[in-house]
Amino acid sequence: MDPLSIAATVGGLTCTCLTIAKKLCDIVGKYRGVSQLVNCIHSEAKIIGFSLSQLQGLLLDDFDEAILNHEVREALDIALTGCAVAFSCLKDEIAALVERLESETRDFSVGDKVGVVWREERFKELLDQLRGQHGALGVLLQCLQMFVPIPTVII
Repeated sequence: MDPLSIAATVGGLTCTCLTIAKKLCDIVGKYRGVSQLVNCIHSEAKIIGFSLSQLQGLLLDDFDEAILNHEVREALDIALTGCAVAFSCLKDEIAALVERLESETRDFSVGDKVGVVWREERFKELLDQLRGQHGALGVLLQCLQMFVPIPTVII
């Protein structure tokens, strides 16, 4: 993939990420009793969105395409695919969570409590995945920024 294609992919992921962050923010605002885990996922999604925006800006700003050798392109592909998969799973879980919260007008039965605990574990897994993706994007950004020329300032 050329830098423009990568930047377009990153732009789509950034949009998805910000949509997820907005939905999580809405959940936290509407349902005060929601788990702190949802707040953590919201924060992580916003940070990943920022990292993706940085990556997109880097690729669109006179980036030397020669830097994107096979290994770098492969690493970018893996990181972006990982983000896409994590966001897809997160979107599904958020939709299910919203559905449960909106339909919940009765007290939890024992079975419902077990279901919520299980979902809590799923959200913990997703948070771990997001943190891993955040770390991968951070390393990629650092590596790519090493090759970007620093503008000279004339005083």
